[in-house]
Amino acid sequence: MQRKEFNTQAVIWKLIACGAFAGVNCLVRYLTGGSGFCPCPLSADTITFLQNVFGFLIMLPFLIKGGFQTFKTNYIFLHALRIASAVIGIIAMYSALAIMPMAQALALQFVGPVFTVIGARLFLNEKVGSYRMGGIVLSLIGAFIVSRPDKALITMENDLGWSVFLPLLSAIMFAISKLLARDLGVKGESPQLLAVYLLFFMIPASALPASFNWTMPGINELGLLVILGACGCLAHYATAKAYCLGEVTFLTPFGFARIFFTVLFGIIIFNEVPTDPFTYVGYAVVIIGILIISWGEKRKTAIVF
Repeated sequence: MQRKEFNTQAVIWKLIACGAFAGVNCLVRYLTGGSGFCPCPLSADTITFLQNVFGFLIMLPFLIKGGFQTFKTNYIFLHALRIASAVIGIIAMYSALAIMPMAQALALQFVGPVFTVIGARLFLNEKVGSYRMGGIVLSLIGAFIVSRPDKALITMENDLGWSVFLPLLSAIMFAISKLLARDLGVKGESPQLLAVYLLFFMIPASALPASFNWTMPGINELGLLVILGACGCLAHYATAKAYCLGEVTFLTPFGFARIFFTVLFGIIIFNEVPTDPFTYVGYAVVIIGILIISWGEKRKTAIVF
């Protein structure tokens, strides 16, 4: 009974994280000038640095209230690896959002769950039952139908060159960060500690690249950066909370909710309504995959391999 409750909570936190990350993508698409509406576009490095600064300032009152002694850790090296991979992943994704459409960047990044599931099986020794595997495969197929990364590569502008692989690099880095978050959560690190460490130590880690490519934000951009920091803060905390409560392989298909939220925000903010009927077919396949995993969790009769 306790396991079901924890899985439910993990899914809720995962969906919150997906919504927050979709909000981050929309804000970054605007701030980098990718949408064509921002009067003072900022570099991806500048946005990453200032997002971390504002996110940490938002978390600071909670840190002071809880006491600094609660944030001691015996896993400095694992935290350092998680922070480094997150910084590289964020800068790579933000750089991609500055030069290609948001849907195209997400399409190329969607292979991330493949790395995540493989890593969870190899390095965390998480068991992948028949229901989970079936749900994961269906969700990947559904995401492929929606995003068509093969089509994105074929129709990509030639002058982008190696930049086309930025979302793929981001996907690999984020997969490493998620696996480390799960590992640290299993070792007893709290979601608050995971979020604060990531936000605080990403400030100096992102300061160096930002110093080489700094662009000064205006007043309007600063306001949006504060909102971006809040969204990033919520996304990191919710992600840490989800992986402390649920296994990586169980939560992976629910991560495709970021596609749903991104499309929804695109409709509301940019008036981008999907017209391709295969988009809705893909959504249906993803939902079926998630339902299969949920059904398997209830039956607990999955064959483990």
